[in-house]
Amino acid sequence: MAKQYPGQVQCIFLRNTSSTDPSDKFPYNTAGFQGLNQSQYMFFNVPDDLKNLDIARGNCYNSSIKQNLTFSYQGLPFGLSSSGASNFDLEGSRSSMVASVLFAVVGIMAFGIW
Repeated sequence: MAKQYPGQVQCIFLRNTSSTDPSDKFPYNTAGFQGLNQSQYMFFNVPDDLKNLDIARGNCYNSSIKQNLTFSYQGLPFGLSSSGASNFDLEGSRSSMVASVLFAVVGIMAFGIW
């Protein structure tokens, strides 16, 4: 959405649950973030990572949180790479990712952060 509607998406926050729970592997594709300004998005580990961000002024990135983006599929179970994951439905996981992002946007709007 940030690429389709420039200037209309303030921040994108996605929680990396596998960083705090190594058994929670969920494939996700970070290719869509390539070309976006890093200050516009952040993958966070725990809610405290979002403290002290000035969202109203477009500060959506905590530089102390390592991002580890490959701009491809990540988070595959059993240590698989995207090249060895032909048995997994990676495209099917896209709808779950979109639903998660939409839920996050609606949640942010509901709390009046926007």
